[in-house]
Amino acid sequence: MNGKLTLEAWVRLDTDESSPGTVVQLGAGSRRLVLAAGGKDGEVALTLVVGDTTTRLCSAKGLVKKGQWAHVAATARLDDTGLAIDSQVYFQGTARAKGKTALDPAKPAQFTALQTLLSSPVVSQCSLGGAAPGLARLRGGLAEVRIWRGVKPERLAQLWLTRVRGDENGLLACWRLDAVTDGLFHDHGPRSGWGHAAAGVTLADTNGPPLPTTAGAPYRLKTRGKLVRETVAGPKVSTKMLGSQPKQLYGTTLVYDATVEVTTPAGDGASDRSLEVRIDRPLSAFVGPTEKGELKPWKADETQVVSLNGAGKVRLRFLADDLGCPTIRVRVAGAAGGVWTAIRPDAPVQQRLRTIKRDDLTNPAPGRRNPLPAGTSSDDASALADAFRYLATQFPAAPQAPAQAQATPQTKPNLKPTPGASSVTSATRSRTAGTRPPAPSRTPSTRAPTPSRTA
Repeated sequence: MNGKLTLEAWVRLDTDESSPGTVVQLGAGSRRLVLAAGGKDGEVALTLVVGDTTTRLCSAKGLVKKGQWAHVAATARLDDTGLAIDSQVYFQGTARAKGKTALDPAKPAQFTALQTLLSSPVVSQCSLGGAAPGLARLRGGLAEVRIWRGVKPERLAQLWLTRVRGDENGLLACWRLDAVTDGLFHDHGPRSGWGHAAAGVTLADTNGPPLPTTAGAPYRLKTRGKLVRETVAGPKVSTKMLGSQPKQLYGTTLVYDATVEVTTPAGDGASDRSLEVRIDRPLSAFVGPTEKGELKPWKADETQVVSLNGAGKVRLRFLADDLGCPTIRVRVAGAAGGVWTAIRPDAPVQQRLRTIKRDDLTNPAPGRRNPLPAGTSSDDASALADAFRYLATQFPAAPQAPAQAQATPQTKPNLKPTPGASSVTSATRSRTAGTRPPAPSRTPSTRAPTPSRTA
């Protein structure tokens, strides 16, 4: 993390608790940095947990009210001397209190724990909600949880009433908590992490925070991504042996395939609209019909505009150079709200790799070719399955050169709940696990999550 960190979230407290409720916890076990909100004093606090001791680094009271959505945030950074840590808490995008934690030779453990957390290249665990010494469990709603590298008050002022795109500079993780599929919540940040749903957490699709809805209004987006092997057009060759007419050559290659369908609320195809598309790293895109398409380079963090066909659909195809596809982000050009939808074509194949067993290799499903050489032993098949499962834990690759956010400050916000702006309602901890990518979705679930390791 580089010694500078920002935590932020939308929160709604539904019960009366004497102590603030835990919103976000970084770290695990005896060393945790915690953003908390609520309690009898309506407090927003940044606390440090070392063992069974909780220390308030910074707090402001009289801010959070029961039953009302509020945006809370906290920042922490090592000062220039490296011997003190400056912290601040924010409410509705505005700083409300400051704190300073200096090295105390008589009690070095607390400062050392905080310094280690801020300087660590990897945080082993991030939890949303849950329990911490001296704090209450969060009982209420939670949405749009974001973790940033760095401390930029102006960014909080600009973005607290917006949905981030997901590839902004410095963004480590973003859990919208607006959809849960196969028991997983997706991290919309550049690291493509995922979160396990914990017991007692449900998904609410009404009375969410005052943020743009992620349902795509006034349009609805249906997306599907996959990794496929295709026969594609290659170069044209003209020689005396082949005659005077150039001959089209074809070859087989792996392709990231992303299909997007845009419809109106009535279900009609949005044939008169275009799609804005962004990718996290440079790729070669197939442009034109499948049988005649040519490859064109697309740069990372640049917006491409693609027209929808008469049915309101478009198929995006990219040359696959490995199994870790960068996130493809799309939205309807010119639509109100401007919320980006993430597509990850590599998720299905990585899910299969994470769950593959020996029998999947030795006795493949009908219609699938046995990938093993004849005479392969059961032990060798098991070893190969183990290797595939380990390989799947190494995705996704680190992001490359994220882009700056584009947002306009809002000085007179409307803080009424937004119909259709989904959130998570929880009475238990929602923990975000490691750097593995999300599983593919087929059946919606109402369970809730554990988030992801943040580097």
